[in-house]
Amino acid sequence: MKKFINESWLVLVLGAVFAVLLAGAQTSFSGRIKENQDRALNEAIGEVVPGTERSEPVPIAGYDRDVFKCQGGDGRVAGWAIDAVGLGFADKIRLVIGLSADGGTITGIKVIDNVETPGLGNKIAGEGEDAWPEQFRGLKATVKVVRVKQKRDLARNEIQAITGATISSDAVTKIVNDAIERVRSKLPTP
Repeated sequence: MKKFINESWLVLVLGAVFAVLLAGAQTSFSGRIKENQDRALNEAIGEVVPGTERSEPVPIAGYDRDVFKCQGGDGRVAGWAIDAVGLGFADKIRLVIGLSADGGTITGIKVIDNVETPGLGNKIAGEGEDAWPEQFRGLKATVKVVRVKQKRDLARNEIQAITGATISSDAVTKIVNDAIERVRSKLPTP
């Protein structure tokens, strides 16, 4: 027991030193982290609502995250962007959902933060024309999006799950449906 106590002081001191170093790094980089998160959010808004020149937050009663009114160069409403978050397989998934100006159509989704399984679940954040999130573009926002395992049917507002990552696919679908349900009916008329 005496040997354990004599040798454990080093572990305790190193633990305290690393805790102070991590706290210092968090404090000193928090401004840059916030700046990068804001930049990612603004880029995502531009991607999910085509024609967006500028956006401004709009308060929505009963929704604790940001909703943005997106305007084109002529000042008209190009659409709406909803910042949404929910639980995935590994941790929280944060995404931005784009809606048309009338709120009736999903114009796109963009996952901006996730730690899903590399090579499987993180395909939810894929980019490009054939990427998984592209399935949401053009779906109706007036009815729930349904996740299926087989080939999807656009008329039934379906998206096809990622093979081997059904939980991540379900999580994104749930986040999208919940956010739209809570926000869409409360959007101001453009």
